Amino acid sequence: MNSTYATPAMTSVTIERIETRLVDLPTIRPHKLSVATMYGQTLMLV
Repeated sequence: MNSTYATPAMTSVTIERIETRLVDLPTIRPHKLSVATMYGQTLMLV
């Protein structure tokens, strides 16, 4: 049980680009709030 393990070398990861899309989606039925009525929602895809 006293085994030693070699740790793997650390590698660095670089994010080169992030793409996003905004999509307007209609709701099935209007969503009534106290001051307004929502007919759709915006979804962000990353």
